[in-house]
Amino acid sequence: MHTLFLDFASNKGSMACVNDDEVLSVLSLEPRTTDAKMMEYLLRAMHHAGWSHREIHRIACTTGPGGFMSLRVGVSIANALGWSLELPLAGLHLSDLYGVRMRGNGVWLHSTRREQLFIRGFGTYRTLWSAPTLMTLQDCIGDLPKAAHICGELIPEHRAQLAAARGVHEADLLPLEDVLPSSLSGLSYSSTQLRPWYGRSW
Repeated sequence: MHTLFLDFASNKGSMACVNDDEVLSVLSLEPRTTDAKMMEYLLRAMHHAGWSHREIHRIACTTGPGGFMSLRVGVSIANALGWSLELPLAGLHLSDLYGVRMRGNGVWLHSTRREQLFIRGFGTYRTLWSAPTLMTLQDCIGDLPKAAHICGELIPEHRAQLAAARGVHEADLLPLEDVLPSSLSGLSYSSTQLRPWYGRSW
């Protein structure tokens, strides 16, 4: 199966063309990429993979968390392509990608405001936070096990405070290209339109 992968949730967004066994092409999006350039990136990724639009079988898109507008743009592009090409869609939470990249044993963290972040546990930490959970930085410092392996997208202040207070370590992550084929193959695809995941009210 040929899967078009769109990630507008990460700080470093990307587009990739992926089959069941390997990533055929992946392009990193430049910071503040304009809407007008998105199709240019898409066509370039497909060209590098040797695909035409008729050879895409399905579309997967990260749905959150992330910036308000970037998530809306990414999900809208996935929905528009799915509708126009009559392709099934699947949403993927950013924490799931990080979970498989750290081999399923550690804590994913994502800064969302200066005093708030999302947290989710994997492996031995799953019983603490089995789903992405919004909490204050101070609560996280109090609840996070000492010397835990962490990953995710943290602002420098959060990272420094967690390291100083809890002695956390950066998890050794597998390259994204190593986990995308199996991660995307395991998703449930349907004709249902995707919605951004913000995880909190604005």
